[in-house]
Amino acid sequence: MKTYQAAFEELSSTEKEQVMEVQIIWKEEGRREGRQEGRQEGRQEGWQEAMSAMIWRLLERRLGSIGPDIREQINALDADQLGRLEVDLWEFADLNDLSQWIQALRS
Repeated sequence: MKTYQAAFEELSSTEKEQVMEVQIIWKEEGRREGRQEGRQEGRQEGWQEAMSAMIWRLLERRLGSIGPDIREQINALDADQLGRLEVDLWEFADLNDLSQWIQALRS
């Protein structure tokens, strides 16, 4: 079986140019897709950080100081779970309600 380089060397100069053009297009497309994915991930991370900061302010205002154990569990929530917490936190009367909510989420 021939290697890519050996097969490439057997091509005419026109065919080599065409192959190189296709490679350039693929590389450009790959870079474009990578940048797009990076921007999307950045937006998602930014949204999640903003959501998390807002939820922290609301929780602390509603329930007071939150211990490190609960804080760690909340920091581990994904975007969907943070969205649910944003809605449900208004029903919490105390830290025990928040702890129970987290436990129910894990079950």
